[in-house]
Amino acid sequence: MDRDCDTLDWSPIASAPVHSAFAGVLAGLVFAGIVLLLSSRSDQVRRTNALVIFGSSFLVLAFDAFLFGVIAGERVCARAWTETMHAAGLLGLGALGIFAGICWLIDTSDTTAGRMTRFYVTTTYVIAIIVTYHVGATAVEYLDSVAAHGTTPPWLVRIASAYGWVLLACILLIAATLAIRSRRGTGHQIANRFVTATAYAYVACVVIALYAAGGATGSAQDWTRMSTTHLVWNTLAALIFPAVAVLAQVSTLPSGRNTSEPPEQR
Repeated sequence: MDRDCDTLDWSPIASAPVHSAFAGVLAGLVFAGIVLLLSSRSDQVRRTNALVIFGSSFLVLAFDAFLFGVIAGERVCARAWTETMHAAGLLGLGALGIFAGICWLIDTSDTTAGRMTRFYVTTTYVIAIIVTYHVGATAVEYLDSVAAHGTTPPWLVRIASAYGWVLLACILLIAATLAIRSRRGTGHQIANRFVTATAYAYVACVVIALYAAGGATGSAQDWTRMSTTHLVWNTLAALIFPAVAVLAQVSTLPSGRNTSEPPEQR
């Protein structure tokens, strides 16, 4: 890989300032939503779920804005690409968390027999699929950019290429399972159990991303040729941890089918 990214089809350094600003704006919106939620008196369980999801999303987006800011100042392309791998996953998780939190807010006051909630839940599933696709596409582009040095194992490229399809199947399986459980009246119980786990998964993704950014320090000469071990670790970490967080997040979505009681009592 060249020292700068000028010869590549897409430059992570050139796009980093826009991504940093976008993540910062989203973090500000989430923080404003948290403040409004703290002053509301809506359903306690649903409000708590929304606060937990928004809180973890705010953490992810705030650190993501910082990480993209670091990338904007990079002058070594391999190092910038390594950091972008993790920053891209954080941005997707933050956007997904915003929609998941909105689902719980809608479910709190849904008076349309759950139709409005189910619409937003379906939208969130679509967002999750888009996020996983772009994380996989970023990994493929990352591996393609460093392939000139012959350090990319073929099996790693196959994993990155199949990443989006595998997670698509997992998301559809979770959606079908939750739909069946919701008809039995246990959909919300399952979702409530996964909320805290999702928050911890988000925190783990932040820690891994910052650790990878810290490990990316060093002289420019150290990045003229990436070791296979370093490449494999960064790629797998940038794929596996967001995958766990996405699957946990889609498992937290409300069913929108428990309509036997008014919204304020459900």
